[in-house]
Amino acid sequence: MKQTERTAAQQHLSDKITAAYPTDERTSRAAEKGLAACGICALIYVVTRFIYCGFHGRLPLPEIVLLVLMSICISAANRAYRVIELPRYFGRTVDPAPSARPKRILLYALTGLMLGASWTMVDFFGNVTDWGSAPVRIAADIGITSVVCAVCETVIGEIKVHRYNSEAARLEAEENDLSD
Repeated sequence: MKQTERTAAQQHLSDKITAAYPTDERTSRAAEKGLAACGICALIYVVTRFIYCGFHGRLPLPEIVLLVLMSICISAANRAYRVIELPRYFGRTVDPAPSARPKRILLYALTGLMLGASWTMVDFFGNVTDWGSAPVRIAADIGITSVVCAVCETVIGEIKVHRYNSEAARLEAEENDLSD
């Protein structure tokens, strides 16, 4: 909401809060870094607890709920502030051009294959599933997990690329509209 779109009551409340809690850019940045550090600590705790519960054969439902809530909060904040980031694979940002889609899909498939191989290692040494003989289990783990992960990566990655391209087009149209 822009400053000019506020009602008198909203403006009064905003002025009252600003007067009660004065901050400058340095203070805001310090608060953001502190909140980010708390979020990282919470994420480390949740993942550690998740692994601990997994080894003891319990369902870590509160940890799953907390991870989902953390993801939702981060997504909502990014959406509210129009933060749109392109996916990164192997340390590189993907090319958002429509002509680069086959290359992106190859990256998604490679990532899915790597995640499938990682899950297979965890399953093989941790004996998470019991599907019979080792070759069948390894083939099933790699195949199923790779396909599921590749499809999920493709859907999520292409949604991010579409949002990025839409926002870039909107900003370009807005810039061209102002230049007329």
